Amino acid sequence: IVDLHTNWYALFMGTRKHIVTKALGLFICKSYKAATIADLEVATGMTKGAFYHYFKSKEELFIEVIDNYYLTCLILSIEGSSHGTPLKVAIERQIDQIRLRIEEIKEITNKEVLDPHLFLLFIEAKATILTLWRKRGIER
Repeated sequence: IVDLHTNWYALFMGTRKHIVTKALGLFICKSYKAATIADLEVATGMTKGAFYHYFKSKEELFIEVIDNYYLTCLILSIEGSSHGTPLKVAIERQIDQIRLRIEEIKEITNKEVLDPHLFLLFIEAKATILTLWRKRGIER
């Protein structure tokens, strides 16, 4: 017996990940602010209606991109460093996480060299995170 709910959920999450992955490449190449919904349609091969089925707004998509490719890297490097971890080991773990993300981003953007827009994306990500935290009353 096929579990239709599980299959639908896997398809939904697969499509959502596809959008997030394509958006990352687009945001790196154009920047979050410059990228339009029309650009996202072209990048993902989906219609505007299909996009809005998965995400309420471009900002919501950007937050998920940040969660998947920026915050996860930071969290993994912090989690890998407990109080008893020697500094050298903690730094090596952080570098390994950064290398993994860089290789993943190179693959997504089909570029051998990192695009300078990646660093702009990190700046935009930090500003967006801080704004969201302020809106929600979360202090750093």
